[in-house]
Amino acid sequence: MYCSDDCRSSNLSSHLRECGRKCLYDLDEMARLSIRLVDQLSVSEARMNPTKILAMRGKRIPGCGPTGVYFGDSTSMLSLMPYLDRCTPHLRKQFDIESALICAQLHDMDHRQLIWARGVLHNNSFSIKHTISSDSNGIVECTDAKVGVGVYVHASLINHSCTPNSVVEFIGSRIQVRAAQTIAAGDEVTISYGPLAARQSKSERQEYFDQTWAFKCHRCTTCGSSIFLSDVRCSNCSTPVSENAIRKDMSVAESLWRQSQNATNPKQSIALLKACCAMQMKLFHNATSLELGRTFDALAETYAREGYFEEAGKWCFKSLDILGRVYGETSIEYTRELPKLCSLLFQYAPTADTLCWVDKATKLYKQHFSSHNQDLMQLLQMKEVLS
Repeated sequence: MYCSDDCRSSNLSSHLRECGRKCLYDLDEMARLSIRLVDQLSVSEARMNPTKILAMRGKRIPGCGPTGVYFGDSTSMLSLMPYLDRCTPHLRKQFDIESALICAQLHDMDHRQLIWARGVLHNNSFSIKHTISSDSNGIVECTDAKVGVGVYVHASLINHSCTPNSVVEFIGSRIQVRAAQTIAAGDEVTISYGPLAARQSKSERQEYFDQTWAFKCHRCTTCGSSIFLSDVRCSNCSTPVSENAIRKDMSVAESLWRQSQNATNPKQSIALLKACCAMQMKLFHNATSLELGRTFDALAETYAREGYFEEAGKWCFKSLDILGRVYGETSIEYTRELPKLCSLLFQYAPTADTLCWVDKATKLYKQHFSSHNQDLMQLLQMKEVLS
């Protein structure tokens, strides 16, 4: 789907092969993109030889000159790894079937090349997202809408962390990797491939990465250490204890959380969240528990939806306080939650107090994100109204 005839015409060469073949439209978008990738690269069997690819890697960074400056060689995509051996049997079977269907329609396509391309796309592609905002009952909700998929060779070299030091943004179809904090020379640049530690528990993150890309994160601070700030504590002396010792209570707290998310009645949802909150406060370090922060945030959202903005603001402050203690008040995790607080304060707080928080949020957003960021633009509009 294209936004206009001009846009469709300018991209004709990339989708021409698919036109008029209805059965290809029903394929997964990655399968269709694999056709375009193979066509663009004109991948030969010799080029796909792993030995040759490794030799190419050894000389210099693929697609870059001797100094490391990228000069735009599309064949550098040949250095990206498909990791087909890591794919689940179900996923590998899906690749085989899709590639066979494509070859049945496009007779000059090579089945092996398509599977290679499919693996590369599965493990190295980025979902291109744009922020879409909606206003309902005084609450502005921002969601990231997927508008496309792209492969960016050198951005694919960046490893994952659940607490990344960099963030990915898209300006049109161009990718931009921005440092979210000071990165010393020689330190690794990291981004998030999915859920952040600030938003999901370790077990949820590990399950997501295992099912999606067949790896488990053990490298970042929140996943690699045996004891972290958000670990469970002894109710008597607050010393961190093994999760196994109180797994039953943790299971009850998680059950209350899930019930609150499925509740259709706001009052019921609030009651369940408060019960979950009470149990978590016995289990976790209150000042640094990301699990507890998630519950505070859910209470803030539920109260806001019901129009109780001042009460929502109290819970939002509690959630922010935890993020500030865990990640720091200049971190990207903390920064991303500030527009939420500002929109609540805008509803009930004195102008001077609201403006103070809007100024703080604006400063941090300018530090972490580009001027095209949707949240930043809304903060600037809010500041203009308040000034």
